[in-house]
Amino acid sequence: MLILPHKLRRATLCGFAAFLAAVQPLSAQQLAPPMPRYRVNLAPTALSLGGTSAAWLATQVWRERLPHATCYPCDATRLPGVDRAILGPVRRGASTVSDVALGLSLAGAGALVASRSGSSEERVADLAVFVQTLSATVAITAWTKVAFHRPRPIRYAAGGGGPAPLDSDDGLSFPSGHASLAFAAAAAYASIRSRHGDGGGRTATALLLSAAATTAALRVAARQHFPTDVLAGAALGGAVGWMVPAIYPLR
Repeated sequence: MLILPHKLRRATLCGFAAFLAAVQPLSAQQLAPPMPRYRVNLAPTALSLGGTSAAWLATQVWRERLPHATCYPCDATRLPGVDRAILGPVRRGASTVSDVALGLSLAGAGALVASRSGSSEERVADLAVFVQTLSATVAITAWTKVAFHRPRPIRYAAGGGGPAPLDSDDGLSFPSGHASLAFAAAAAYASIRSRHGDGGGRTATALLLSAAATTAALRVAARQHFPTDVLAGAALGGAVGWMVPAIYPLR
């Protein structure tokens, strides 16, 4: 059967259109820029971790010599109303649960960072950035505590009686280290995903933030911290947790 010229032209155009439709996704994939990756080098990473660890260790070794509150009983009338409302004896059960909640928050965030899609090298780099973020949060929080040297609730007149606490840590309440670490972990996970251009993980981020908020609330329920302590810790941890991965160099 003889194919008329106009039918041949139409068949050719249809075939060419089908070819373009087939190769366009492949071409787009080939031309797409590679996903950004963190540039993690051994020496700078070791220096960063060593520096932040040394900064934290200094607050532990010289804690008695560094500024810390020593009043007992402290003047509760100087407290904001929201802080004065929670005064009372320490609740050891709630304090223990807050420790567990913090551990779960850190472990969950670390596991989520390690399970992000990508090569093993990329996951190791993400974990290195995550660990450096937590290390920086610990150091900054420790020195902020020294700078403010605020008494914990137990040091106030309504704080539960008993002998005067002798631990200098009772004079370093602001901000809450549990809150800052938990929120830093959640923010770091979200920041790492955002830096890689990965818009997913909203459910995981929401769960991590919920775990961080639970940790902070338990510190208040345990009367280990004032509400303003945990609010400051959440703000500090969230800021450091977001900023460190956001400004970390890429390759």
